[in-house]
Amino acid sequence: MESIRSKVQKRIAEKEKREREREARVQEELRLQAALKERNIYSESKEEGKASSHDYRVRWDEEDPDSLILPVFFLYPQHAITDAIPNFAEHTPFSAHLSAMFPPNAPPPAWDTKGEYIADKLVVYAVTRRKRVLKVGKRMSLADVCRSAGGKEGEKDGLEMRDGGLAFAVLPKGEEEQRWVEQVKRERGF
Repeated sequence: MESIRSKVQKRIAEKEKREREREARVQEELRLQAALKERNIYSESKEEGKASSHDYRVRWDEEDPDSLILPVFFLYPQHAITDAIPNFAEHTPFSAHLSAMFPPNAPPPAWDTKGEYIADKLVVYAVTRRKRVLKVGKRMSLADVCRSAGGKEGEKDGLEMRDGGLAFAVLPKGEEEQRWVEQVKRERGF
């Protein structure tokens, strides 16, 4: 009799533990969603059952629990290439990533046959939900860009998180940059 009672109590305790863990995950997800909204980041709803091509996720920074770590994609439109930065701390300037990826004295990536992708010669752009094109200063952090993307009062705007990350176009200054900006403006009907 004691053995049955012990087993039942153990099962009840396990069930209660699983429920507490599930509730903690739900609360954490709600906290993350509120943080994204506060930062003018909107998540594109995924189709049910659609598998993600990666395992990137938004999470809190362990060193600064009020800051987020977000997945970011650098798009190189002229080459149809994308780099993923799965752990972009929101207070890190874009220049830190560009300098690490495209240092001046390093050989260029294999796809950069013209050697145009050098940190100091690049520009970064973001496109908001309302299709505004924002030029991202290299000293700007991801948090700065999110604030800028928010738009004016009454005209709520922001960045869209697609396929689990935020996308930024990285282009060489000059002709390619202008061509891309014009193309984006044409596509949005301006």
